[in-house]
Amino acid sequence: RMYLQVIKGVDVQVSRTAFMLAVGDATASLRKTLKGYDSIPAPPTQAIGNVLLRGWNQWEELEAEMRISLDSTDYSFDTLTKTMTLSKAVDTDLNAAFEQYVISAASAQPNLPSVIWGVSQRQTSLLQRMFVEVLFLRMDIAVETNKAGFQQSFVAFELSHWELLKGRQNSTQAVGSFLPDLDFPGTSNACALDAMLDVMGKFSMMKKSLQEVMASNSTSEQAAIHRADKESAIVLNAMKPVLSFYETGSLSCTLTHSTAMWEAAIDGLSRLPYLFFKMESEFALVESGLSEVWLKKAAADLINQKGFIRTEASDFQLVQAFLAFKRGWDSYRPTDAERLLS
Repeated sequence: RMYLQVIKGVDVQVSRTAFMLAVGDATASLRKTLKGYDSIPAPPTQAIGNVLLRGWNQWEELEAEMRISLDSTDYSFDTLTKTMTLSKAVDTDLNAAFEQYVISAASAQPNLPSVIWGVSQRQTSLLQRMFVEVLFLRMDIAVETNKAGFQQSFVAFELSHWELLKGRQNSTQAVGSFLPDLDFPGTSNACALDAMLDVMGKFSMMKKSLQEVMASNSTSEQAAIHRADKESAIVLNAMKPVLSFYETGSLSCTLTHSTAMWEAAIDGLSRLPYLFFKMESEFALVESGLSEVWLKKAAADLINQKGFIRTEASDFQLVQAFLAFKRGWDSYRPTDAERLLS
């Protein structure tokens, strides 16, 4: 992603530095995974080792291609197409190795939350993948492929998010699900639920920014990519406590909310039944073709209601009753006493 941002002229020096650091980290991590290092064991099976070795060879080729491209400022269609092809090949192999690692861990120690950890960790790579797909799309590289890829990455991220919240039982056939044959429980930790809500809110903002990148023109493109870059950093930062929770099983936070926050939540929830029935009514009117009839009748009834209001407002006794009710309400409005009346 940093490589493509340099090409697009977005924070060039910052992006170039981030590119060099990311390449170094990726190379070191992949080498340790392939050979084993300190607390990182060597691949537990030959199949995993073979996939990692193929991924390593493709990564070396991809790294060399990107460095030569940046050093020579060769951003031609052929160079970018080759970069995209190598990138997808590396991504495919590393994801295959990752899946096999999780399967091996789940088989060796079923009590460990290996699948949950795998699903949560994959979320970070999905964020990077959808950003890369948008940038390649903006460069007119395999437009339809990257457009479809972005949509698949987005769907996979949201699907995994809800699976982490609700859990998975009796496997799933949903497209984009990680290791769909393996079940896991849902999330019940209140702090984790709060953090997941924060992640989804920030992810929605990032998705909006990426859509703005896709819809931008040549003059607004750099600013749009810059905003999306900032949004992605915010999402990744919000995901840190979530990833920690799904790895360790614990997360602490402050769950004390103000009275105003509780009141707002209760008010919002209390309106849901009304909004649901309102939606049903409006849908029925539109489908039946009676919307215009209903609008005319509603307008006539409104006129009649205005007449009733004028008549009642002129009645002295009704006015006095209303004022008495208001005085009674004002006497305990600042307290919670009205709740005792129900």
